Amino acid sequence: MDDREDLARRIEAQVGVRPPEALLDIWTGITPVDVSVDVALYGPGEIAERNTTYEIPTYRPDLLLIGDDGGGRGFFVLRGDPDPDVFRIGLGAVGSDDGARLGRLAALAADGFRSISDDEFDDESDAR
Repeated sequence: MDDREDLARRIEAQVGVRPPEALLDIWTGITPVDVSVDVALYGPGEIAERNTTYEIPTYRPDLLLIGDDGGGRGFFVLRGDPDPDVFRIGLGAVGSDDGARLGRLAALAADGFRSISDDEFDDESDAR
């Protein structure tokens, strides 16, 4: 079994769902990410802890928290989608807000998340 599959199984055991293939691509360097905006993607060693801390399985069991913007907003994906849409939701509103759709994870990673502008962070009109 290769390291990627070992990583996927380890994370799945911790969070209850296989991580999206696009996130595995980032973690294993297949999709290198040079993030020049305020986006912190959680690594394999912290994703389970962050989902537990913010009680994501309780309030939004359909979502997986994969990162944050350092300003109280998290980046979420739907569980089970290999290249999911990314949604930005305030970490204090996870159970009551569907958030703003930002685009597919693979596409966002490929452009270093530069397509996420400050205007998008402030615009709630594109909530799903």
